[in-house]
Amino acid sequence: MLTYLRGIAVAIAVTLAAVTLPGAARAQFSGLCDQVTVEYFSKFWHIKPPILRPLNEEMNARQIACGNVYRLSPEFDLVVSYGGMVFLNSFNAQSFSLGVNFEVQYRPDVLGNFGLYGGLDAGFIYGYQGFLRPDLLIGPLRAGAIAKAGFLYDVPDTNLTAFAGVRYVPARGRNGSGIFAPGIGLTYHFD
Repeated sequence: MLTYLRGIAVAIAVTLAAVTLPGAARAQFSGLCDQVTVEYFSKFWHIKPPILRPLNEEMNARQIACGNVYRLSPEFDLVVSYGGMVFLNSFNAQSFSLGVNFEVQYRPDVLGNFGLYGGLDAGFIYGYQGFLRPDLLIGPLRAGAIAKAGFLYDVPDTNLTAFAGVRYVPARGRNGSGIFAPGIGLTYHFD
């Protein structure tokens, strides 16, 4: 539980740092993207019991993403981001990933400041060498994807959106277990 709370504190600190950057630095960074998102998520449940060995039950993933928002309609936005993540993989080894994120956000007027989101993060992960068969890797990297869905809350009179949701990775292969991972985060929108 302490590790989980520590991860939440790191996510909040990074977002607050982005919010309090001097105006010139914010303007320069906002040329790369419309928004910056930080998220923390941790494993909650393995889809099936591990076959080969006990697996890490924490994950403690921290992700930061730089995104651009595309208005699809008055109620729907598409957010396309690029970013990185640091986490403990299923074998308790420190891993790093870089990738892209696609997310559809739905904000109907009837929900006020609330909304829904769903999407997919995909990329390449470093940290599985020595744990997986070489034919499952691309050099030292492993391709991966995580589905995500949850709730949004646009904080009134700020450029912040808080969100909470769940991530899902399906079981892969005979020995894979897959995971569900609840997460929370903040997005700062540059204006």
